[in-house]
Amino acid sequence: MTSHGRPPGGAVVEITDFGWRHAGRKNPAIANITARFEPGERVLLLGASGAGKSTLLAGIAGVLGDAEDGEQRGAIRVGGKDPAQARGLVGMVLQDPDSQVIAARVGDDAVFGCENLGIPREEMWQRAADSLRTVGLGELDLDRSTHRLSGGQKQRLAL
Repeated sequence: MTSHGRPPGGAVVEITDFGWRHAGRKNPAIANITARFEPGERVLLLGASGAGKSTLLAGIAGVLGDAEDGEQRGAIRVGGKDPAQARGLVGMVLQDPDSQVIAARVGDDAVFGCENLGIPREEMWQRAADSLRTVGLGELDLDRSTHRLSGGQKQRLAL
């Protein structure tokens, strides 16, 4: 922990006058959002269904898409980079943990992100094991069925 009680590392998230309009929609999902989140800071994003919470989080995670998917206004920066260039610094866990399980086995699910990022095969399994320890799942057998995990374990696995 740092002297401020925050874990070391992380990246500043800066949102400046950000907005997003999904393709084919007349009105933006979100507009004029400005905020700054420091590493280790805990933030509650609260709003009614359809208020744009998931859209903002997808923007921060760098998975909103391109000009074919919608129109962006303003900017989001993660560690000074465009979110699409900063993948791996930010994670996103959705409300339904079952919708985020990719594979039938814990180990295969854990290496899925490594495969998407082009991590060399010889590094993947060690990174997966390290990641599982980081989120409190280090005791799980990599061959364990993901269907046997609790909802909380599935959310940790998604991280």
